[in-house]
Parts: sequence; C-alpha cells; structure tokens
Amino acid sequence: MVVRGAKMLATLAPVTDEVIIYSFPGFAPGDEKYALAFAIPIETPGLRIICREPMQDGKRSFFDHPLASRFEEMDALLVFDDVVVPWDRVFLYNNVEAANKLYPMTGAGQQPAHQSGVRGLVKLEFATQVAMKVADTIGVDAYLNVQEQLAEIAQSLESIRALLKVAEYEHTMTEHGEAMPAYVPLETIRGLLPKMYPRAIEVIQIVGAGGLLMSPTGADFESDELRGSIDNYYVGREGISSLERVSIFKLAWDLCGEAFGQRLLQYERYYTGDPIRKRGIFYNNYKRQTPLTMVDEALKGAQLDNKEALTN
Repeated sequence: MVVRGAKMLATLAPVTDEVIIYSFPGFAPGDEKYALAFAIPIETPGLRIICREPMQDGKRSFFDHPLASRFEEMDALLVFDDVVVPWDRVFLYNNVEAANKLYPMTGAGQQPAHQSGVRGLVKLEFATQVAMKVADTIGVDAYLNVQEQLAEIAQSLESIRALLKVAEYEHTMTEHGEAMPAYVPLETIRGLLPKMYPRAIEVIQIVGAGGLLMSPTGADFESDELRGSIDNYYVGREGISSLERVSIFKLAWDLCGEAFGQRLLQYERYYTGDPIRKRGIFYNNYKRQTPLTMVDEALKGAQLDNKEALTN
C-alpha cells in the first residue's frame, strides 16, 4: 500500500519507534481511499517529521526553569511522501464500513479515553497542588476569595477522579474477555478537562499575581552583592525563605506563563480534537440513549382532556 498525506499531532514523534495511523469514524461512500489503518517504523523511507520550534535548548538552568528544562515534549507533523506500507502492517484498507466500526467494535475510543483521563487527572492534580503551594507560600490562602478559587479547582480535580472510578466500576466485558470502561463518564471527562485545566492555570496566575514576573535568577542568589536584598525582599509568609518562595514561583511560572506551560494549556484545550464537535457528538449519542421518561412521568395527570379544553 502506498500512502500520501500528513497527520497531526504527533507528540514525541522524533523519539518513538513506531507510529500507528487510524482515522476517526464518519466515512461515507466515496471516502474509501481515506479509510485506512496501519503501523510502520518511524524510519520508514518517505516518512518525514516536521517539528515545531523547541521551547528549550538543553542549556537552561534547572533552578530557573524546573519544568521546561527537563520535560519538553516535542510535537510534530508526520508527512507521508508516497510511503510504501507492507501489507502485513495494514489493519484496514479502503473499507468504509470497517473504518466506521473501528471505534465501537475494538474499544479504540474508550480505552484511549481512559488513558487520557488518567493523564488529565494527574496533570490537573499537579496544577492544583502548584496553585495551593503558591497561595500557602505567600499566605494568601487565609483570604476567603482565594480559598473559593482553590476549592473550585480542587473540586474539579475530585470530579475527574470520581468520573474515572465510575468508568471503571461500570465497565463491561467484551466477548474476548476485555474490560471496557464505561463510555459516558469517560466522554464527560473529555468534555470537562478542556475547561477545567485552563481554569486551574488561570487560578495560579491570579494567586501568584505580579510576583510571578519578578523572580531573580539562580545566578542572582549566588551574587554576594545581591543576596542580602533578595533575602530581605523576596521572603514569603513567616517561615518561608526567599529561596523557597522563589523556587515555588519559578515552578509556577514554568507551568502558567512560560512557552512550556502555554503549550501544555493549548494541548489540553484540543487534546481530543475540536471540543465543540466532541460535545455535539456526545449530546447526539446521549439523546439517542436517554429516554426522557422523567418528563413524561411528571406530565401524567396534568393534561387537558378534550372536554375540559372545549369548556374552557
């Protein structure tokens, strides 16, 4: 099979061994040439990797950039320039019916949704802890308005955790003995995370305020001329040294302000695709599967019969 085209978004493509390609359902007759699924080694001739600009060059200080200096994830576009795919690496070929059944019949939607839910949980938990640590470091979590914002993102976090547990508890078993997590809670997570994670980042920005922009560098801490002033003016609440406060604020800035953190934010907004389209798909499925019996039951006994309607 010969493949020509491109695929986004290929995270960590330059360091992977293989790439698997399959498409989202929604094919119609006439789309046969796009109905494909296959896997090939990343070094296959004709397969090109076009990477975005790196957000760090490997030379940045660990102290000044505790996240960006160590956890960069490269994103790339995969370009297939007449790539020859051996038939033994092809799972699906020019078959619209099979392509549309790929997700519902194989779990290709629900199993990755569970994985991405766990990933999102950990990511949101980290952002929540960073927000709480920033607030505690400068003592502003004594204020009710700050407590309200921190409680909001903590409750968001616990909502995702609960949904994951429900998805696991309400699992079904396939005929092949595979545990399939429940669809509705997983798709609910996919609908909520693109809003919850950006909100957690916003709370970090609000709580940290202007202090996020003013941290001295690690080199400044090593300067005898500046160290006294830094220790005097960059302390946190009682018991928090300047070094501890600045370390926390640098971690927070990497997450909420640096290009590294903004990439994480944008990634979360569109991790599962267009969030509006995804919610539309969810609603249409939910409407088909959810009889509105509670409304029908509530209206029983409240209808006008013909006689009553005519006399009034």
